[in-house]
Amino acid sequence: MLVNQIAPSPNCCFGVANAQSLRPFPQWLNVTKVSYTGNSNYNALLVKAQHYWKNGLSVLFNYTWSKAMDDVDGPARANAVGNQNIYNLRAQYGVAMLDIPQRVTLAFVYDLPFGAGGKLKTGMRVSDQIIGHWQLTGNASFQVGLPQNVTQSNTLGLFSAIQYPNLVGNPNGNKSFSQWFNTAAFQIAPQDTLGDSPRASFFGPGLNLWNIAVGRSFPIGEHFVFKLRGEFYNAFNKVLWSSLNTNLTSPAFGAVTGAMDPRVVQFSGRLTF
Repeated sequence: MLVNQIAPSPNCCFGVANAQSLRPFPQWLNVTKVSYTGNSNYNALLVKAQHYWKNGLSVLFNYTWSKAMDDVDGPARANAVGNQNIYNLRAQYGVAMLDIPQRVTLAFVYDLPFGAGGKLKTGMRVSDQIIGHWQLTGNASFQVGLPQNVTQSNTLGLFSAIQYPNLVGNPNGNKSFSQWFNTAAFQIAPQDTLGDSPRASFFGPGLNLWNIAVGRSFPIGEHFVFKLRGEFYNAFNKVLWSSLNTNLTSPAFGAVTGAMDPRVVQFSGRLTF
């Protein structure tokens, strides 16, 4: 964290913004401190269910209900938020920027019961070989989106890393492409004033992702097996929004600005022996 910040006070800074002589270490510009002084906690409920059926189907289900809280962010993280006031980290304590309150994952493997190798046969050797040895696999992920931080221009005049805006309402509301959250819930913090908005003000777009694969095994003699596999990532080609404009001074404030990849299809072959 940046530690060469002027301490906020009612009398600072004699009408002079960013007064170098008032910094704790006036002989230097920015000073970065790397330490383990942050506070965090994580609480969660984990549920796991797994079952195998005799017909060749197996399913694994996981559910996580959790909450992560902290007062600082690791600078290496892509969505890390700077410190508004390093002299009062307690004021920054709240929902962590890596918090995902709810997440569900599902994985399955199904050996299709048709033809050779299965219970449902046509009685004809050729057709049983064509429709046999197929396997369907997949996984699905559903989760709440990542926390979002609203930004504004820094007018604190204290050499701080950031100035938070003010929160004046509920940021949650009706979601649309042009306004994913209630933009009226935020106001620009006045000059020389610490903003009161939390680092994580609301949660962004969630995840509803299915990946499916279908494959077939071709036995070759007694020692070789050739496997042909088709993989479909984002199999249902669902639009998955990934980023938002959270700059309070931007004309596009609140709009969706990005999306994850659409459906991706790939085929592969593998020979095992």
